[in-house]
Amino acid sequence: NLTGVDDELENPGIPSESDEAESSSRVMWGQPPSAVRRSEAPLHHRRQPKFTRKLSLPLPMLDAKVFLKLLQLDLNAHPPGAPIVKIHLSAEPARPRSAQGGLFLPPSPEPEKLELTLARIAGIVGEQKVGAVELLDTHHPEGFRMRRFVAEVARKTPQKKTPDVAEAQAAVTALRRFRPPLLANVRL
Repeated sequence: NLTGVDDELENPGIPSESDEAESSSRVMWGQPPSAVRRSEAPLHHRRQPKFTRKLSLPLPMLDAKVFLKLLQLDLNAHPPGAPIVKIHLSAEPARPRSAQGGLFLPPSPEPEKLELTLARIAGIVGEQKVGAVELLDTHHPEGFRMRRFVAEVARKTPQKKTPDVAEAQAAVTALRRFRPPLLANVRL
């Protein structure tokens, strides 16, 4: 049940009474604020039983405006087939990420802004065409696929690597493809 959503959309900077009560109870009990990592929104129609959309975020986020914009972009990309009667929103809580900013400039774009930009691009060109290229272990000439961007999880304890393992991980496979194919002469 999304009671008060219209007020939050029109006045996004004004917290509701339930938000104030929840934040004060978290401060009183010493709990950190929880962030959202994954969300599910089943939308109920008059004629159809249920239409469900799931959002998986690359990093936990606290910004409700960014989350709402991601939900709007997802619904624009995948519109429901009938008018919506009811929305039930559930979110999976996660610990908020801790990030240290640079002294003069941020070291990289904020993950929330990057996720919004990727969602906008996916709405224009399609979800299958946005992401990181992953090479497949095949001899097929078009042996690659697009995978979703995910944040790398930092390891807490550094692991010692043998020289062979470190050298194998540092090796990079390069592939250059010419279209249309060019004739190549190889001499040994």
